[in-house]
Amino acid sequence: MRETLSELREDIRFFIKAFQKPVLIEKLKNGKETLVPDQENPVINEGHYAELIDRTWVCTDYIYQFIGSHPLVRKEKLLQNLYFKAEETLSELYQMIAKIESDYKNSR
Repeated sequence: MRETLSELREDIRFFIKAFQKPVLIEKLKNGKETLVPDQENPVINEGHYAELIDRTWVCTDYIYQFIGSHPLVRKEKLLQNLYFKAEETLSELYQMIAKIESDYKNSR
């Protein structure tokens, strides 16, 4: 059997949800191994900017696929306006990341 488009979208949603959880690492605590959130604070490098810009674009695309293209959103003006605000905010985030990346590159 093949998966439907709805099932594939649900799989993607669960996959993305997994990345919202903290990364866990094993630590010894009182002589016993325990899973704890990784407190790593990586140094920001040039790749982080491109990665976040890409993720923001993917998010904008997903929000359209899951919400913006929904028949109820297309029909109801109030829902449409709220959706457009969310999309606009993500677009502003995209632009701000690009500006910060440009500032970072110019300061080096």
